Amino acid sequence: ADGVVRIDESRCITYANPAACQMVGLDLDELRHRPFQEYVRIVGDAPEGPALGDDVLAEVFDGGQTLQFPSGTLLRFLRGREIAAECSAAPIKDALGYVREAVFVFHDTTESNTLARELAYQASHDMLTGLCNRRQFQSAIEKSYAALVEHGTPSAVLFIDLDGFKAVNDRHGHQAGDDVLVWVASVIRQAVFKRDVPARWGGDEFAVLLINCDADRAHDVARRIEAELTTSQVRLSDYSGISGSIGIACMSASDASCMSVVNNADLAASIAKGRGGGGIQRFEDIRAQVEERRSLFEWRREILQSLKEGRLIPYGQKIVGGDGELLGYEMLLRWVDTSGRVNTPERIIDAAERLGWSTRIDGFVFGVASRLMLSGQVPEQVHLAVNVSGRSLADADFRDTVTSFFSDHPHVASRLTLEVTETAAVSDLNLVGAFVSRLRELGCVFALDDFGSGFASFSYLKAIPFSAVKIDRAYIRALDRDPTNQLIVRNLCELGGHLGVTLIAEGVETQAELAALKALGVSRFQGWLFQKAEPLPWSW
Repeated sequence: ADGVVRIDESRCITYANPAACQMVGLDLDELRHRPFQEYVRIVGDAPEGPALGDDVLAEVFDGGQTLQFPSGTLLRFLRGREIAAECSAAPIKDALGYVREAVFVFHDTTESNTLARELAYQASHDMLTGLCNRRQFQSAIEKSYAALVEHGTPSAVLFIDLDGFKAVNDRHGHQAGDDVLVWVASVIRQAVFKRDVPARWGGDEFAVLLINCDADRAHDVARRIEAELTTSQVRLSDYSGISGSIGIACMSASDASCMSVVNNADLAASIAKGRGGGGIQRFEDIRAQVEERRSLFEWRREILQSLKEGRLIPYGQKIVGGDGELLGYEMLLRWVDTSGRVNTPERIIDAAERLGWSTRIDGFVFGVASRLMLSGQVPEQVHLAVNVSGRSLADADFRDTVTSFFSDHPHVASRLTLEVTETAAVSDLNLVGAFVSRLRELGCVFALDDFGSGFASFSYLKAIPFSAVKIDRAYIRALDRDPTNQLIVRNLCELGGHLGVTLIAEGVETQAELAALKALGVSRFQGWLFQKAEPLPWSW
């Protein structure tokens, strides 16, 4: 029930209802004619808050105003009891409109306020460790970022990724894992100042916002945490092997967002973990490495989107015979960026190689060539050549896919050439040699591309039974005027005749080069003299 107290002009109590008497802890006779603010003291909205003025009811009596106090206002009674309350004070006027009395009404909200505080705590804290949760930590980051922008107040973030935690769970059970997390939280609390914000980021990851902190102090805090994690004995059991990989990042006003500092610290911690764990890594020291990772992530997304949206397009360049007749096309990939511009594939191929996705690109191109061959659109006298990376040659699934295709479709085997670049990293020559031999048995043509551009030319020729060799353009350029190139090409023709392989000259750009090649015995050609790379003439 609501407590109701009536007060006269002298600020003394004239009446209190039973609910008010019960909450104050005195009966009506003990309260009547006693000063209101001696028995019911309005001290503010928090226990540590300042008391309100000596005459809190002045506005009611002098101004005739109704006062509504903030929700959760603290009332302190004579015998020391305190409650949080919703309360108000209103004037009581006589017939002439003068304020003669006031009524003070209050309702005990202590229990509901306590519950609200508990709910707020649960919404902002990790219930296992008692540290802030991710949501509360992000809110603290936003405030710290605003303080940096407005006042230049520096802050830093530590990101702590536990090492060996999974082994604890697997060996001792999840309760033991929880005990370790609680212990780690206590270690972090002891290492930081009260103003700092430690949080459990999730799982076995923790983050700490260090307020008004430069890089040197952040590193000192990280060293204390690392030392405690690696040297202190967890008293619960022998959980040896627990350590922390710690990343440090300082907040910058130039960051893309307030959460960039957390991402940077996380990346630094992952690099420390990648070195075996239990170390400290500053983001500033590995910024270039992180930017490379981010670049690769963007390229990863771009490659996937390009494949999904059909922005990797197979072009072709003609391969012709001695009389200029069309023999086939080498398929050359082109990449269409998001602006619609067609680009040569070097950047996207380089990214694919760094991501280990060369086989994915090779599989896409081989799939296009296969479908074209089976579509019936490609004339029977025309063959297609596709490039294959060394990584694809080492991939068992890719080899099985190619072998199965040629086994199932022997009628197109001789018209679909696989070209491996001489500079490709072929890790197992015996394995690749056996693969090529199997393809040749099925009628497939396997060519060595860019012959002479690296150091493995003759090793490849000896170990792998190629059907054709494409002479690198470096030996074709100015062939009519360069005696050294003429000598090399003449010897290659002799070698090709001895091995029974077909020679194809790449990069032919002038009639003089073409005439010199014919004079030396080369009978197949490719280059800008005949055609620049263009979209293939068939739909795929």
